[in-house]
Amino acid sequence: MHLRTRFRISTAISLGAIVTIGSILAWAMRDSRRAGDAEDLASGLRVAIMERGATRDEFLLYRETRARAQWELASARLVSQLRNAMTVFEGVDSRRTIDEMLNIVETSKGLFEELARLPDEREAVLRTPSVSTALRARLASKLILISLDLDDHASRLYSLATNRSRATQNRTMLLAILLTGSSLAITAANASMATRLLARRMARLQEGAERIAAGDLGHRIGFAGDDELAGLGRSFDAMAARVEASYVSLENEVAERRRTEAQVVVLNRDLERTVLGLNASNRELEAFSYSVSHDLRAPLRAVDGFSRILLEDHAPQLDAEGKRLLDVVRSNARQMGKLIDDLLSFSRIGRQEMARLPVDMAALARSAFDGLGASGDTISFTVGPLPAAEGDSSLMRQVWANLISNALKFTGPKAERFIQIEGRTEANSVVYSVKDNGVGFDMAYSKKLFGVFQRLHSSAEFEGTGVGLALVQRIVHRHGGKVWAEGKVGEGATFSFSLPGPGGSS
Repeated sequence: MHLRTRFRISTAISLGAIVTIGSILAWAMRDSRRAGDAEDLASGLRVAIMERGATRDEFLLYRETRARAQWELASARLVSQLRNAMTVFEGVDSRRTIDEMLNIVETSKGLFEELARLPDEREAVLRTPSVSTALRARLASKLILISLDLDDHASRLYSLATNRSRATQNRTMLLAILLTGSSLAITAANASMATRLLARRMARLQEGAERIAAGDLGHRIGFAGDDELAGLGRSFDAMAARVEASYVSLENEVAERRRTEAQVVVLNRDLERTVLGLNASNRELEAFSYSVSHDLRAPLRAVDGFSRILLEDHAPQLDAEGKRLLDVVRSNARQMGKLIDDLLSFSRIGRQEMARLPVDMAALARSAFDGLGASGDTISFTVGPLPAAEGDSSLMRQVWANLISNALKFTGPKAERFIQIEGRTEANSVVYSVKDNGVGFDMAYSKKLFGVFQRLHSSAEFEGTGVGLALVQRIVHRHGGKVWAEGKVGEGATFSFSLPGPGGSS
């Protein structure tokens, strides 16, 4: 199984566990909120009962119409709160208590109405004082007793709500602790499995590299499987086999040469011949590079030529798809030829002699732009004041040509295109930049821009071989400078390079 697949499965398991834990915690929190709401409602009922009792006492003392109206309003609010409580409280005990409280409220309302219909004490003295006063006292006592019973029921309901709220909070806290621990355990287990797998493979790779570096060229990693590290191990073994074969061949050759030369030359002549042999090897390598390029170009020219012949001489026998495919063949052949040229240029840069002389950078930039044949009404090309520099003129012209060509390519989709060349002097260096308003790039991939074959866009979007910017970097490094890029998708890019100031060291 590929490492990427393993990591995706591990991530999916962790995400699934997190989603499950979140759902359970959400349910627990909802239950906790409902318990809290019930507790608040029970507390509100107690307050409402106390307010109702206060209006009752006020009426019993003063028998005012205002107090009676307030009591009736308080009773109506209490009934409404009790009916609302029926939808909030879920336990059987709680609902039974609420039913009993509703009955008590209705009974108290009847007693209060009966008490309110009695004449006040001044009228009772003129009529039947003994009967009226005794009846009022009995009704008031019953009303107070039943109100106390209502308050007891409210206290019991509040106690039930409080117990439920505490139990829910404890359960929620326990669930949170258990589920968080489970999530951490699952994540740690997945990370541990992936880490152990990578650690074992990397340890074997390190061991193999150390043994081969110590001279054990017959050692092999021998990874099994089809994941990326297994592929790396197989490539490592193949490389080790080639190194071993080359080493054995070279060792035999050197031994034979030493046996032959030991009879006729002294040690200093051996050293001289070795140096001469290395120089010859370098020349042979360069000759081999040109030979390979010629051998590769010949079949490419044949492919392109025969494809052109087919298109020109046998076009009537070809349908539209066949012609399109032959055009694709020719295009790819030309692209391959361009790639061979770029690679040869890239390889020659490291061996090319450099002449460090004062260079007119502004003139080189303008010459490079003119050489690209890109002038037009839609391109605004400006060159600001550029400080002087020292370097190889031909190599610096290649730098300007590659950077300006890159800017022209990526401003192609724009209706109005501008390219601006700027320069400045810093403490120990001079800095030059090429700014454009092209398609730009994501800064997260800026380090890939200057690698060989590293492209941020496909060849179908923008042509190129992926060698131009690598060539720029190699030339600038040979001059002792550095190169970097800044950009933003859709808003253009700025490619900059620095060189040592006049008289500076590389």
